[in-house]
Amino acid sequence: MAFRRLFPSRSLFVTSLLFFICIIVLFSLFNGVSFFFFKTKLEEEIIASNRMLLQHSAERYANHFSRLQSLLYSKYKEVDVQSFNRQIRLFGEAGTDYLTAKKISSQLRNEANDPLFYLESLILHFGGNAFAIDQEGSSSAEDMLGRAYQSSIYTYTYWQNQLLTDNTLTLLPAVRYNRSVELPQGSTLMPYVYKTLGSQYQIIAMLDMEKTLQALFGDARSRAFAITSKDGLLLYSSDAELDAGSIPAFGEGESHTLINRQYWFRTSDSSGLHYFTRVPSQAITSQLSEWNFTAAIVLALMLIVGIAASILFSKRLELPVKQLVDVFSNRRQDKQPSPIEEYAFIDRNIKELLKEREEVQAKMAKQRTLLTNFGYMSQLKNINEDIVELEQLLAMNESYTVVLYELRFRGSMLSVLNLRPENATLAIREHIRHIAQEHCPSSHTFQMEKNYILTVIKESRGVEIEAMLEKMKGMLDQCKHYCLVTIAVSARFEHPSQLGYAYEQVQMLSKQAKLLDETQLIQEPRELPDPPRLSLLQEQELITAIQGGQGVAAFMLIDSILEDMYTAGAAALHYDAFSSLVFEKVAASLGAMQLDASQSWAIKPLHYKLAACCTLSDYKEVLSRLLEAAAVLMIENRADTFDPIAARVMEIIEKQFAEELSLDYLAHTLNMSSAYLSAYIKEKTGTNFSEHLNSLRVSKAKELLTGTTLNINDISRQVGYHNVTSFNRMFKKGTGVAPSEFRKQSVLERKIG
Repeated sequence: MAFRRLFPSRSLFVTSLLFFICIIVLFSLFNGVSFFFFKTKLEEEIIASNRMLLQHSAERYANHFSRLQSLLYSKYKEVDVQSFNRQIRLFGEAGTDYLTAKKISSQLRNEANDPLFYLESLILHFGGNAFAIDQEGSSSAEDMLGRAYQSSIYTYTYWQNQLLTDNTLTLLPAVRYNRSVELPQGSTLMPYVYKTLGSQYQIIAMLDMEKTLQALFGDARSRAFAITSKDGLLLYSSDAELDAGSIPAFGEGESHTLINRQYWFRTSDSSGLHYFTRVPSQAITSQLSEWNFTAAIVLALMLIVGIAASILFSKRLELPVKQLVDVFSNRRQDKQPSPIEEYAFIDRNIKELLKEREEVQAKMAKQRTLLTNFGYMSQLKNINEDIVELEQLLAMNESYTVVLYELRFRGSMLSVLNLRPENATLAIREHIRHIAQEHCPSSHTFQMEKNYILTVIKESRGVEIEAMLEKMKGMLDQCKHYCLVTIAVSARFEHPSQLGYAYEQVQMLSKQAKLLDETQLIQEPRELPDPPRLSLLQEQELITAIQGGQGVAAFMLIDSILEDMYTAGAAALHYDAFSSLVFEKVAASLGAMQLDASQSWAIKPLHYKLAACCTLSDYKEVLSRLLEAAAVLMIENRADTFDPIAARVMEIIEKQFAEELSLDYLAHTLNMSSAYLSAYIKEKTGTNFSEHLNSLRVSKAKELLTGTTLNINDISRQVGYHNVTSFNRMFKKGTGVAPSEFRKQSVLERKIG
């Protein structure tokens, strides 16, 4: 009753405000209950979660070490390894069977590259003759263990002494290895060593601890992780500040403890290794504090914002409704009203307004297509023609066909005949108009653009149109010595508003014209071949021929592609695109030679001549002149810039690229300082020494990849890279693809060719 007295009427404002407040109260109660329930459980769950995480990580590490132990034992006992050990002990390094060493290296590579082992390397160390094999190859033990895998702790002498110990399976503390060719970024590695008592060789697994940590433990940015042996020796720590002395002592059966505001968790595996993780206590307590504070703030803000929003939205909903009620209050309805008075009234009137709007929109939709397409008529109204004929065209209400004539003038013949293109276009248009009027009196002919003439034929039979087109082709063929024409015929359309679609259709058909020396008539679309392009090998051959001054060889390559295009039925637009591509490649090659403007200007006119080509012979002639001119410029530029020192450097690189060639060696050979020679080569050739050397090596590698069946490792050594990783990196930098991918592409291109 008190509620009734306070709110005597169920107005929109009262109803919406009460609804919002009820929702706010329900959500507040739910949040309060949830807060007090989860608060008591959260700390226990966080500690249990960290303890469980460490236990799972320890199990994964134990399983991983067990798998590595099995791997080391199986590799150590392989027949090839034991045979090689006996051989090297009997005959020394001079009698080493490198084929067996290569085979062992290949076997090690399969295991070392297995992503599930997280290994950086697998090394077989033969101590008697100081020889070592890993997955990348073989070398002296001092070179591999003292240089490639360089560490201040695990030196070559250390590994020699390790052979003298009585231990069979040893897990050594992880250390940070220095950067080297085998370790370009440097890594934290944990050596895992296996040997038998009295043996003269051992196998070493270099475990990448950063990858292992990420895979077996997870993100260690907010938690420190450590492993110790059963004797307390620190084997690995993810935090440089965490050492053996900072790890606290745990009581019997104790799995976690709180010391100096840090939670420590410990667990062990069956082999006696101990695993620790350290989580700052503030990381746990801060979660609780943040939860308490955030929950309180959110609850308070939710109440304040919710109540304020309820009042605001209720007022904003009530105001326009009251205004609408005032507007429509003079109209009376006998329908049963809605429980909310304002909405009942709005509902009735809005329905009437929507019904009226739908009727108006339906009428507008019927006219939308007509209004849109008549916008195309504005282009026709800009044509300087007989206004009466234009008005007849726009007012026509019968079916029609559109015929487009695309003109391509031969510039050379127009010059011989002393004809201007616009005058020739006018003459051709009048001939077209005359023939069209003769066969189809109701036709209209207009010049749409400088090379487009359009004829609109109304209500003519197909026989009449065919006769007109036949005569039109005969007339235009007489002009083919100075103008080639493509005739495109549209389908039949029913309304003048579709003229824009008809014009687009004939434009699309005209683009499918072939490169023929006659008038072409196109009435149906055809399937076009794929746009032409230069394959990777063809592009390299073209650039090599141009830079070598071999214009004829370059044109022979382009000529074969043009013939293939002609046989495949390529459209004229394909020839335009292909000739532009060739011009770009030529311009890029000349640009790389840093020619001045006066030299490169010689090929500029040929670019415009390519745009004016009309037949296959035209394209061949202009492209032949372009490639020959580019080759001459290359030869002249080389003659002008000949330098004996630079030539001598290039000669040495060409002859000795497969050797250990360095700038210091060149400087000593030429009796110059290294710094001066480096600057001199850069100044004279535009490229430094290493880029010249790597470019030649990559070029030779491409020849071997496409012309031989040698494997990647052999090719790497033959072109001067004694590390296959460096070879892969430089090859991809120079070509954009890896050597194996390049070989696949070249094989595929030969099959397609």
